[in-house]
Amino acid sequence: MLAIPAAAQTLTQAAPNTTDQQGQNVPIEGAPGGPQVFGPQYYSQPTPAAAAAAPERTPAFVVTPTASIQGTFTDNVRLVNTGAQSDWITTPSGGLNVAGKTERAEIAGSYSVSGDIYAEHSDLNGYRQNLLTVDRFEPVKNAFSVELRGSVDQQEIAQTGPQSATLRSGLTNQTQVANASITPSYVERWGTWGVSTLSYTLNEVAYFNGGNNTTANNLNDSTQQTILASLASGDRFTRLTWSLAFSDDISRGTETHLDQQTAEADGEYRIDSTLRVPATVGYDNFSENQSGFSSTELSGVFWNTGIHLVPGPRTDLVLRYGRRYDKPYESGSLTYKILPNVQFKAVYNISVQTQQQTLASALAGVTTDANGNLVNPITGVGATPNQTNDNLVNSVYRARTFQFGVSGSHGLNSFALDGQLETRDFGVLQGSDRSETINGLIGRTVGPLTTVNLNVAASHSTSVATVLNQGSTFDLLTGVDFGYKLSDRTNFSFDVTRRHETGATKSDEDAFVARLSHKF
Repeated sequence: MLAIPAAAQTLTQAAPNTTDQQGQNVPIEGAPGGPQVFGPQYYSQPTPAAAAAAPERTPAFVVTPTASIQGTFTDNVRLVNTGAQSDWITTPSGGLNVAGKTERAEIAGSYSVSGDIYAEHSDLNGYRQNLLTVDRFEPVKNAFSVELRGSVDQQEIAQTGPQSATLRSGLTNQTQVANASITPSYVERWGTWGVSTLSYTLNEVAYFNGGNNTTANNLNDSTQQTILASLASGDRFTRLTWSLAFSDDISRGTETHLDQQTAEADGEYRIDSTLRVPATVGYDNFSENQSGFSSTELSGVFWNTGIHLVPGPRTDLVLRYGRRYDKPYESGSLTYKILPNVQFKAVYNISVQTQQQTLASALAGVTTDANGNLVNPITGVGATPNQTNDNLVNSVYRARTFQFGVSGSHGLNSFALDGQLETRDFGVLQGSDRSETINGLIGRTVGPLTTVNLNVAASHSTSVATVLNQGSTFDLLTGVDFGYKLSDRTNFSFDVTRRHETGATKSDEDAFVARLSHKF
């Protein structure tokens, strides 16, 4: 199940002139003479005559400091079912956005830190950090590259536990998640025959409690390592494309170890312009497996095949069936271009991994859209790779996941819709959990300076006989956001949000948020 305040906040990023809960404008923008810039012109200033003769140069990298002040009124500060108390929360925030691209480097990222000061319940005072960055450097052009990725934010420990209507610190059932990776890779092109790749990824996932250490999260930090060697067909192969890959995935946590070595051969034969036939065969070897599954059960030969349909430039459909992890295996994907700037995507797959490997995979999947924003490749809206939609656990699980997403704008209107259905099996005697989530947003630009957004997020989560074993919870979040652009760099917004939880966790909360943000 999604952490709903973050999900609604993420969806809001799809609308123009909106800010997140820390008051940062998600699109990273720069203007001459505004933010500091790093590049050749930052270190040396041309003479007036040279400046007049030389063409205008775009800064290589734009650095934009941000600041905001936010006030929040809540009528249920401790998220209790009975005896609710109200409070006023003051939240100052500061941050930095960086964006830029050169021939051999590309940087996109933002960082902010926010402090929550409660007027009446000072024991809840705390701070939060938010970081999302994807950086790529290419010391040897078209051959050797290094990629750095990082994400830090606040997430719920149990999706079946209490959740607030607004993002704030000091509550139970919360943890800060730090997720970072480095990937050096080497690519060799063998004429038109093939392309080989050798890469190594080191990923670290850590949980901490930010500025309020009253809640123990009992979650294990973990290190993930992946070595990948592959050889894929080159441009010479048009009717039959193929690839060979060998990988070693290692996840090491205090309570959970999982090693997986995989050899895989994949091919696709193009019958005509519409129909293609994919096929995959390989072998998995699981070792050092601390889970409810036996290594023998998960290891072995796997295979799958199916159809790949491309009936036109707007549609791409892949359906596969086979056997893997000692069970029937199904997977599929659909991409449909509704409009030139509106694309629907859906993906279904089965995987065996640790909680920390799930976070590492989500971080590795973050992409950059046409506007330079970091987005989820399925939903097309702002990326939140640490948001698992499920309870955070120290365990290995077999997951079946279906995700879909579509977002875009038309005229003065913007919209976003995404959802996920996931079941996780923890093996013999360890139970399972299940979550269904859907999020929607409709935005309207009322005038040149004013926007209004309506967002709705609903989720249902069931956790039975697992380490958390918290039963079933239904969660509904609704909100209206009003934004007004005071200047090119200053925004004001006012949010009204309501959260209703019922089931294993019961609570209702109404919150009102006023926020003033500025880009320097």
